[in-house]
Formats: sequence, C-alpha cells, structure tokens
Amino acid sequence: MLLERAARIHRALTRVRGVLGPEDYDGAVGLLAQAGCQPLFDDTDIGKIIDKLLREVLPEKERDEREKRRHEARNLYESSLAGGDLRRLILTLGSDEDYETVRAILMSPLSRPATGASRRRRVRSTVARPGSGATTRS
Repeated sequence: MLLERAARIHRALTRVRGVLGPEDYDGAVGLLAQAGCQPLFDDTDIGKIIDKLLREVLPEKERDEREKRRHEARNLYESSLAGGDLRRLILTLGSDEDYETVRAILMSPLSRPATGASRRRRVRSTVARPGSGATTRS
C-alpha cells in the first residue's frame, strides 16, 4: 500500500472512530485495509469508498462543514494580458468531481467562441486539478 493512500485511509478512520462502535470500527478498518492493498483499486476508487463511508457514518453537521470547506477551497483569479486584449481566468477547485464538471462545461459546445462583436474579447481559462501541480488549458 502506498504511503499516501495509507495516510488517507488513516485520516478517514480517525474521523469515524468516535462515531462507530468497536465492531463497526473493526469492520471499517478491515474494509479500507483490504481495498487499500488491492492493486485493482486506484486512488479514485479508494477516494469513493472513503467518501461513501464518511457520508454514511458522520453526523450531518460535520458533512455540512466539510462541504462548506470544500466550497471555500474554490478560488477564481482573473487578470488581463497583452495590455487588456486578453483575459486569463485561473480556477482552483476543491475536488476531482468539481474539476470534471468544469472541464466538461469548458469542452462542451456551449463554450465555443461566439461570432461577431463578442468574438473580439478572447478568454483563456486554466483549471487546476486538485492535488496535482498540472493545469489544463482550453
């Protein structure tokens, strides 16, 4: 098991320890340990398993706080380039789901440049995938 994956599993187990009884906690440890050691589960799959466990186990207040922190992690920066002829938008997202949603919108036919007068202003966007140093430009 990769160290990063083990740390992620440990953080999830730490969060649910006070909420679960001893038998349920042992079951959660066994489930996550088995999933974490299976090479056919990638980090995305492990993340989905952990998120499902946390949604099912944690009280609603903590889920709401987690969603609020995730929303606050989103940042949008705007700057002008080339003396104001171009605009750059940098959007930082808090989760892979948000990234995939924004990417799908940017790649959709609705995001194609408009014709006519509005075409003069070109927009260039950059989306940063959470947890990666890479960016995708469109």
